[in-house]
Amino acid sequence: MLEARRQERKFLDTPDQRNAYARDRDRVFYTDEFRRLAEITQVITPTGYAFHNRLTHTLEVSQISRRIAEKLLRDRKHQKKQTFPEIDPDVVETAALIHDLGHPPFGHIGEAVLDELVSVHDPDGFEGNAQSFRIVTRLAVQSQSYVGLNLTRASLLAAMKYPHLRGELPLDPSNEVQAKRHRKYGAYRDDLEYFLFARAGQSTEMPTIEAQIMDHADDIAYSIHDLVDFYRAGILPAENMKQDSFFERFFEREKHLVLKDIDIEEPEAKTCIRNAIDLMVGDFYSGRRIEHASLKSAASNFISNYVENIRLNPEGTGLCIDPTYKVELAFFRRMIWAYVIHRPQLSTQQRGYRNIIENLFRIYWNSIEDDYQRNIVPPRFMEDIEVLLKVDPEQYRASKARLVSDIISSFSDRQAIMMYRRLSGIDPGQVTDYI
Repeated sequence: MLEARRQERKFLDTPDQRNAYARDRDRVFYTDEFRRLAEITQVITPTGYAFHNRLTHTLEVSQISRRIAEKLLRDRKHQKKQTFPEIDPDVVETAALIHDLGHPPFGHIGEAVLDELVSVHDPDGFEGNAQSFRIVTRLAVQSQSYVGLNLTRASLLAAMKYPHLRGELPLDPSNEVQAKRHRKYGAYRDDLEYFLFARAGQSTEMPTIEAQIMDHADDIAYSIHDLVDFYRAGILPAENMKQDSFFERFFEREKHLVLKDIDIEEPEAKTCIRNAIDLMVGDFYSGRRIEHASLKSAASNFISNYVENIRLNPEGTGLCIDPTYKVELAFFRRMIWAYVIHRPQLSTQQRGYRNIIENLFRIYWNSIEDDYQRNIVPPRFMEDIEVLLKVDPEQYRASKARLVSDIISSFSDRQAIMMYRRLSGIDPGQVTDYI
């Protein structure tokens, strides 16, 4: 794609001393939606500094993304015969800052509940990646001259891990490609105008190299930093993996997911994983300074190794990642799922979170058309209600569901709990509270 097309914005804009992509990064960085990530669940509800929240995770993804981009650009000097795609560190960093903006309160359980509720009225449902695209193109406030942040086409494409609309519900649930397309997609049809702008000139639905960099950086950050968090907290018994019998039982149970789509033989995979565990994990983590330093050093070395061993394929259309590194990351992710996400303590929390989202949806749905109750809607959405009331009757319920999901997904975890307690009469709060 020509650089001029990559830098094109949907609306006219006034340039300044920054280059186009640095301006994109700064615009995302200073949004309310970005700051909100400090109170959004990563895996568990954020409390204190011990666990990552969506903001710290996002900042780490942006740092890793940038380092991968810089590494690949250094490689270009030695790969003159290779077709080299457009890669800009500012673009991949911007994409990383965008990638989790659309996460609603309570992480993936909030996303799943909103998808169920919205799908009743709009087949597009709710999806965090599509909501991130909606935020930067429609909802975030940057100027009175246009809606959204008016980012360049390059940044919008780089933020799009799934550059397609939602597919039809698969007739065959065993068809994994169709099923994933239905679950994961890049934009709602309500935002089709902006989706088509971003995708103009693209001849394939394959994500751009910059999007692939951001996506892989996300995998690295999630796999390593969440493992470190829960190992330190004593929730994840990683030291048990050093015992042969324990490791063999766990691997046998999880290997169909650990080895899925990775070109590696089982014995080699086991050896790689055992070596990785030995390097990352001590015999027992008690929290002493020397143990903390050792764990931090190991995590840093793992990330550096993953970054330095990434390269482009000969066609310049995708990333080449050593299967031994893929299998390590996959195993770390399965440990987190097994010992954290499937814990009964988290499941009971999530049932409560489901109740909060369902009740907020019902309350806001019923309030929009009532002149008196409408005042419970946060003021920044009042103009959207005025637009909604003029929508074609055939599209009204879908548009209404989209607006309600925009309201709820704009809350942080704490705000969602506070609004639920306030609107349910559990804790009415104060008249001076900001909503």
